[in-house]
Amino acid sequence: MNNLLLDKINDTRRQAIKQAEHAHVLNELSDVHADVDIDLIQRAADLLQLAVVDFLLQSLEDDNEKLQELKLTSADAFRLLRTLPTPTDNLEAGMFILRACTLAVLGDKGGDAARWLREFGWPTLPVSDANWHRRTWATVIEIWLRLIRKDGWSDRDAVLDQVASLRASQARFEKEYLE
Repeated sequence: MNNLLLDKINDTRRQAIKQAEHAHVLNELSDVHADVDIDLIQRAADLLQLAVVDFLLQSLEDDNEKLQELKLTSADAFRLLRTLPTPTDNLEAGMFILRACTLAVLGDKGGDAARWLREFGWPTLPVSDANWHRRTWATVIEIWLRLIRKDGWSDRDAVLDQVASLRASQARFEKEYLE
């Protein structure tokens, strides 16, 4: 590993992943929720996300070792995030789930993210909110989650409908929001 942050958090990373995997296996086999150290998992997930951003800010196209480390770090961050409880606010929960799924895609775990979304879905996002800021964020999050899930033509059609709806409501809501 050539990343100082990853070197420093290696033990924390291993412990958190071990706990997250334990919780995931128990959840898959039964409805029993494992008693895990949520703070440890959250801290490790935050640090791994920071390392991913650091990798993304570097020029990686000619460095296969760094690209591989980016993929491993992203995949580990996804594994940790899917173990954590989602925020209670629907928009924040949508952002959290999208961040986790984006990390999965970066870590070549797009299939795992799609399966996670098909199994658990995401909360109803405020795509019809009167507040233009919340409406826009909710629609963009909903679109990306559907693109990652790829649940046949229904997701494709919903994405096209949501883009058209956002465009149609832009004239009405954006001007008021900007003022």
